[in-house]
Amino acid sequence: MSHLRKVGGVVAMGLFSVYFIGVMLTTPYYNWRFARENGLLAWVFLGEIVPTLKALAWPYFVFAVRETATGRETTTTANIREYVDNEYGFAFQFPMNWKMQNAPTGNEIGEVRVLIQGPKGRGVMATVGNVGRSLTREQFEGSAVRDKMVDKMIDLTVEQVYKRASQQIKATRMIVSEKRQLRSNVGFGFYISTAQFTEKVPMLVAGQHIVPFGKNYMVSFLMFAPIDKTATADNTEMDRVFQSFHLLGETPRQ
Repeated sequence: MSHLRKVGGVVAMGLFSVYFIGVMLTTPYYNWRFARENGLLAWVFLGEIVPTLKALAWPYFVFAVRETATGRETTTTANIREYVDNEYGFAFQFPMNWKMQNAPTGNEIGEVRVLIQGPKGRGVMATVGNVGRSLTREQFEGSAVRDKMVDKMIDLTVEQVYKRASQQIKATRMIVSEKRQLRSNVGFGFYISTAQFTEKVPMLVAGQHIVPFGKNYMVSFLMFAPIDKTATADNTEMDRVFQSFHLLGETPRQ
């Protein structure tokens, strides 16, 4: 028994030493990150509080949260992760076994913020593109031509995004199966669904395209998956990922 107590004491001391060293190393790092991401004034007022608290909880941020160049990926449950993009204000969830891929550069449909590949040819991609001007909620809702404006955006997106995607996957035919407007308390936009017929297997390419109020960019969340009505479990998983997408400040539509 005394031998076990000694071993336990040595192990506890070793774990404490690792934790203490981690606090010493992460405190200046989190202070630097806080100043870079929130500005010097915010760091002056909160730099001794928020980063220090993160440093004290460094095992969580090291092992449960993975931050990328564009956003932050967090483990929310045993089987679900969440991607949050604080710069452009959106988030979505995806299964643990889905893999984050390197985002392609030079893409014509906008800046690719994140690309995540699921099993059996399924996946999602979030992009951001400039729309030229911003509209407040009051300006949008008070416009007599708002529906026509959104319809024109839909037609333009079909031409610039979905037809180009059709060319990239070498589809022989594309059908636009659904188009509808989307609105929330934090933005406006639309949903487009297409069937892309290739030589191998027909593909579903669909997307939510949202313009946040007061911002001059549009966030597009695209999903791609083989069209297979018999794969009910895979289709349900894909639908949950797609419906979890939302702008920060609004409730997901799932």
